Amino acid sequence: MFSFDAILFDFDGVLLDSEPVHCECWAAVLETVGVRLTWEFYRGHCIGIDDREMVRMLAAQSDPPRDWNQLWALYPAKKRLFQQRMAANPAFHPALDGLLAELHARHKLAVVSSSAVSEISPLLEAGGLRGHFDTVVGGDDVTRHKPAPEPYLLAASRLGACAPLVVEDSEAGIASGRAAGFEVLPVRSPAELPDLLRQVALGGADPLVRAGRPRPALLPQNQVLAADEKPARGPGAFDAILFDFDGVLLDSEPVHCECWAAVLHPLGVRLTWEVYRDRFVGVVAREMLRVLAAESDPPLDWMELRALYPAKRELFQRRMTANPAFHPALDGLLTALHARYKLAVVSSSGCPEIEPVLEAGKLRHHFDTVVGGGDVRQPKPAPEPYLLAASRLGARAPLVVEDSEAGIASARAAGFEVLCVRGPAEVPDLLRRVVLCT
Repeated sequence: MFSFDAILFDFDGVLLDSEPVHCECWAAVLETVGVRLTWEFYRGHCIGIDDREMVRMLAAQSDPPRDWNQLWALYPAKKRLFQQRMAANPAFHPALDGLLAELHARHKLAVVSSSAVSEISPLLEAGGLRGHFDTVVGGDDVTRHKPAPEPYLLAASRLGACAPLVVEDSEAGIASGRAAGFEVLPVRSPAELPDLLRQVALGGADPLVRAGRPRPALLPQNQVLAADEKPARGPGAFDAILFDFDGVLLDSEPVHCECWAAVLHPLGVRLTWEVYRDRFVGVVAREMLRVLAAESDPPLDWMELRALYPAKRELFQRRMTANPAFHPALDGLLTALHARYKLAVVSSSGCPEIEPVLEAGKLRHHFDTVVGGGDVRQPKPAPEPYLLAASRLGARAPLVVEDSEAGIASARAAGFEVLCVRGPAEVPDLLRRVVLCT
């Protein structure tokens, strides 16, 4: 039997198949201002993320770009339309009420969603289910939404829970649960939830097998290892080591910020280190530019900002390749590690920025592959970058070395163990102790 002290449920797509209705309601109100939203776009880009982020994305991608505040002003109308469509007959699974009653007799329960509490609670009330939940955390309760860990950490704090089980369906939600350090049970739809929870949470069944065939795996509570800890599996259990670049191998984030600030300034876009550090470290450049374009006054075409990337890259390369400040012990560390493990760099920066700096520091030959932001469609915090690196190396159990929230969430979403570092200065001693045991 698995030992949980609480169960934290996502709402849309887990307790209720409401995502298509959310999309229909947003599409209806956005159409009034000439913005088109399709189910294909919503399903591929918007499920699991906060509504504000979706609206910022749509504003930036409109032609011409729109003021995202103008689109956000439509939210009350969208909320009313959603409540009208759903409250009359919320289509909860008929077995859900009985399941929640049994679970609540043993565990504290919560709903943790990117939707607003004002949208969720009326549906739970209409379905006669609100009494089963000790708390509801919505997108308006947190400042950093899924895939950041804050929503699940807040729910656990409210419940006084130390070891909750998270039930999720979206990539962003799974990453959020893992980034909080909690075990995650992924589900494909509300239809499979009652049987799945009865076996895993009530019956103690092996979460890898159901009726003789595979089912969604119970994703492990991957550790973020501190400097005085060692990997739970031991060094011999890893077949590769995947390094983030900026902030792990090299303290280049301030230089990235300075270069972006320099090329953006002529367009009237101001980027400070405080904003870059708090919002964009670990984020792929194109996503940063979409946000900056949408938040400019007036809004700008983000492709106009993206056209500055060659100038930024050239400026970055000039500043970094002249004297890349790698730690003096890094070359020896990588030599020792490469004798035992396959190595890779996995970064949100582009390979044209990373490779010349590694070459200038005479470190490129230590790495079997380099994965950059231009190599993937879904950058960190999605798992694709680390999954791609592992695939290229033929690795099944890599150790990831990361410093940023987005990077840690990405690695955890890929199912890999993560060693968290605070900066390049501690990497040589930490890796020798934790991985090489010297």
